[in-house]
Amino acid sequence: MCLPCMSNNTKSGSPDSGSIVEYQDPFGCWDDMPAAVHHLAMRGRNLAGSLSEPVMDSLTLLSEHGLHSIDLSSNAITGSIPRSIGRLKHMRSLNFNLNRLTGPIPEEISELVDLEHFYASFNSLSTPVGSTQPLAGRFCMHSATRLYSLILRANDFTGTVNVSHCEGLGLLDVQDNRFHGALPIAITNQNLISLRATNNLFNASIPEDLWRLPQLATLEMANNALSGTLSQYMGTVNNLVNIRLGNNSLRGTIPGNVTTNSQMLLLELHDNPLIHGTLPDVSKMVGIRTLDLHNTSLSGSVPEALGTLPYLERVDITLTHMLCCENQAQADALAAQGINKLLPSFLLFNNRMQLFDTTSNMPGTELGRDQPTDVLCGSVERRLQPEAVWNVMQLPVTNNAVKSQRWNIGPLYSFYKNCTCTPAYVQDSSTRVPVNITSAWGLCSSAPQEGPCLKAYIFSCSPRQPPQLSLMQQVAVGMAVAFCSVLLAVMANTCMAHASKVRRYYIRAKTRLKGTPKHGRMSLVVTDIEGYSEIFKRAPEVMFRALVMHNSVIRTAKYANCGCVLEQEGDSFTLGFYSAFDAVAFCLQVQEGSSQEEADHGDTLGLRSPQKAKA
Repeated sequence: MCLPCMSNNTKSGSPDSGSIVEYQDPFGCWDDMPAAVHHLAMRGRNLAGSLSEPVMDSLTLLSEHGLHSIDLSSNAITGSIPRSIGRLKHMRSLNFNLNRLTGPIPEEISELVDLEHFYASFNSLSTPVGSTQPLAGRFCMHSATRLYSLILRANDFTGTVNVSHCEGLGLLDVQDNRFHGALPIAITNQNLISLRATNNLFNASIPEDLWRLPQLATLEMANNALSGTLSQYMGTVNNLVNIRLGNNSLRGTIPGNVTTNSQMLLLELHDNPLIHGTLPDVSKMVGIRTLDLHNTSLSGSVPEALGTLPYLERVDITLTHMLCCENQAQADALAAQGINKLLPSFLLFNNRMQLFDTTSNMPGTELGRDQPTDVLCGSVERRLQPEAVWNVMQLPVTNNAVKSQRWNIGPLYSFYKNCTCTPAYVQDSSTRVPVNITSAWGLCSSAPQEGPCLKAYIFSCSPRQPPQLSLMQQVAVGMAVAFCSVLLAVMANTCMAHASKVRRYYIRAKTRLKGTPKHGRMSLVVTDIEGYSEIFKRAPEVMFRALVMHNSVIRTAKYANCGCVLEQEGDSFTLGFYSAFDAVAFCLQVQEGSSQEEADHGDTLGLRSPQKAKA
């Protein structure tokens, strides 16, 4: 990677889309004098190569003349961060985001005593092999209050991380790495505003000191292995508005002071099966937008106060112990009054059905292809109210706002009263026995509860069984099947015969369309009446009738066998056929027709036999 002469492209007050902005002096390379450059902006310039020594020498020279900020983000810089980075003594901000850097962060980074912001997200940086020192230990070694932003998201870091000595740190982001051990902060981080450490391997408990950090506003620690009990001081941080602790191993109840924070925007405790108890009063969480309690052991019912929260966007209480009623009998009684009686007054079931696996209490959209389900359950949506109702309640809520709310409430909440079987299935009556409502997905024994688990009827479907027939009905069905088989055989035979006849008709019609054969191969047939002249002299009337009969037989046979009359003279016919088969068939039909006429009328006609015919 190389750095061009900055003054050739950019002057003070008119920065090119190129390299340098924020000049202090209006002179540069054109005056053969070093420019007082404060900020080097090379973001998204498709820079490639590595941070070689010539590049670092140029940056060092610029640093000695006022450069204190370098932005090389969104490029294709490779290699490692060089140890010569420590020569940039006056550097305040370094941004290496979205590059291809590898290797460890050099220890010389600690020599940048004025460094305030360090960004190196979305690279492939790693922890030195065999290193036992916490990663962030090389920051803040000479100044505990300078460093404000440390952003190391999406790298290959392992081991532990500790920034407790960085007293001025405000933003810490180590998401999407493989850090483990304890959380990296302590009571000394009084200025910490945001801690993001999602998708790591932290496996300790949340220290009590974390809840005593007065400036903390965002805490994101989802997808780790955190353990321990939810602290009673969890809601004492007034500025804390985003809490993401999902998919850990936390236990205990939700402290009541968490839901008294009117500035809370997001509370996610999903996938912590050991969190139990009931949901505290949420009426004061007027700013809440997302409440995700999926896959916890919370019990009780959905509080009516949730319907008064004006900015609520998403609620998920699937795979919990929350129920509309205390037992199955109450659920049956409420369902008899109307299915929507099982929900809070501000919710109702809609007509959008979704596949659901009642054995795991999961919607079909979250199931794999190898987990078929045959149960359809209704979805839940917010009930719309006349605008006057919202005005009376003095809430900044409109029907357009509540239409966008997403409510995920599993069918177990309503004791499966909103479920039905898919076609070709029927509800399995064998499941109408009381069973532990949570044993179906294995949470009952893991949740610390008083007394036995609640019981309910588990809903399941089984394929519809064919009706059982009596002996007489079976005999009748057998006879009907046999009759239908015979009928089908006769119909098939008839269709085949007709198909053959239709084929012959088609072939003959096609042959007739060819007209009289004039060239090529053909078959000729010559026929006349034997002794026609002598008979005509002795008995002209008889011979005249015989001639009429003879001509009729000839023409009928000629048409039937696709022949053509080439010549006719008295009793003699010369006929042409396209195939020898049709010619022979014609002769046979004429002999048969003549014999039949003789039998019917008694006139003797001496027609030459096919052997005498000329073909």
